[in-house]
Amino acid sequence: MKFFVERRAVGRWGRHCGGSKTCVLHHGMNFEKVSNEALLQSLEMFVGVERRAIAKMLAYLVEVEDRRLHLELSYSSMYDFCQRRLELSENEAYRRIAAARLVRKFPVVFEALRSGSVTLTNVVLLRDLFTAENVVGLVLEIAGKTRREVEALVARMQPKPDVPDSVTVVGAQPQLAALSCGLAVPTVAVASPVARAPST
Repeated sequence: MKFFVERRAVGRWGRHCGGSKTCVLHHGMNFEKVSNEALLQSLEMFVGVERRAIAKMLAYLVEVEDRRLHLELSYSSMYDFCQRRLELSENEAYRRIAAARLVRKFPVVFEALRSGSVTLTNVVLLRDLFTAENVVGLVLEIAGKTRREVEALVARMQPKPDVPDSVTVVGAQPQLAALSCGLAVPTVAVASPVARAPST
């Protein structure tokens, strides 16, 4: 199996690619003699490793923020620290910081992420709905659910406010209609009251 790398990666792997537009990287991975069953087992193992690594990363982010290390290192915020020091994308930084703060507040979220029963994305979707009373129930409810299913759950728990009734001034309708058609709106002159001479 061959792995093709885009041109922007050539700089990092230049010594392997020789400056060509694309290059083939093997990294010691040779799947020719790997059976389908062994391939899938290894893949599932690495998925588990990734989940545990993400959970551990969140714990480290909690500790960095608690120690205020990002400020000591002259980063303006945890978001700035994650982007510039850890080289995370904007989306990665946002989701991991939000999840780390949830983990600090609700340890059960950490265990659910570590076990893989919930995803980072779904946990962050519920960040404003978790409370000390409902966190365990919500974690159990979203276990194994897709993002769409969790978004529907959020919509049910946090419905949008009703649109307020509109008020229409009836007397203004003819003038508005005339203006919309480019017609002149007739004006009615109101005579000023005649001043009465003071009585003698």
